[in-house]
Amino acid sequence: FIIIVKMILINRLPRYAFFSLASKHPSSTHFTLTQIAKEAGISRQSIYQNHFNNYDELIQYIHEMIDADIHSHIEQDLTTKDPITLFGDNIIPLLYSKRTWLRCLYTTEADPSWRSFLQITYGKWIKENMSPTKVDLQMPKPFLQELFLLNILNIIQLWISQEFPTPPDIFKKQFILLLKTPYIEFVS
Repeated sequence: FIIIVKMILINRLPRYAFFSLASKHPSSTHFTLTQIAKEAGISRQSIYQNHFNNYDELIQYIHEMIDADIHSHIEQDLTTKDPITLFGDNIIPLLYSKRTWLRCLYTTEADPSWRSFLQITYGKWIKENMSPTKVDLQMPKPFLQELFLLNILNIIQLWISQEFPTPPDIFKKQFILLLKTPYIEFVS
């Protein structure tokens, strides 16, 4: 049991070190594995042997770690809920549970590929599961899907980047309302 606990902790050290360094150096766009090892209190060789061959692998791991349960929830059957309600009910609470990490990714330069990762990952999902149908804006479908995706990502970023984000049970209602309300109603 002790060995298992040690292995779990050792596997988490580079990830925690990354977020610690990002918080301390928010304008840095890259950290060496030597810096990460030093911050984690482990040897650089330990990172190479037990974890990652380079910084990009660590970033990919962080993306996968944050995205894993979100991705599984977003793949749910859409016949029972519309995509916006599904997102509000299932994804908003998951994002909130990862708010410390997400805030760091959104408010620092440590992972310049974060937004691109989100756009690629969730752009595919939107293209497969959402189609503009109610209003004919005479705009290409890919343009409208991209607009919708960027709108969602911007709302999430503004919410989760706050020092104290609104709790998910309140924010999910605000999120759904934001997406279902025409923009013109926000302006006086």
